[in-house]
Amino acid sequence: MAALTPATLNSTTLEAALLEILRLIADRQSSTTTNQQNRTIITQFTQNELTGVFTVGLSIPSTLSYGASGLVANATEVFS
Repeated sequence: MAALTPATLNSTTLEAALLEILRLIADRQSSTTTNQQNRTIITQFTQNELTGVFTVGLSIPSTLSYGASGLVANATEVFS
């Protein structure tokens, strides 16, 4: 399982933490060591050079099931 320890993030806002997590996923996705199966989660990751706005496309495999509180989505592990 791809672990993420709390000390890994340096952000002070949720938005910045999300960008850090996306960068960590992109790094893992582009690594031949951690992504030997050549799997893709981030399908688009660009930044507008004028505005600084990031555009991100994701494809997260998951399973759906019904639980006590209703429909539950569980992400499927992609990177080990």
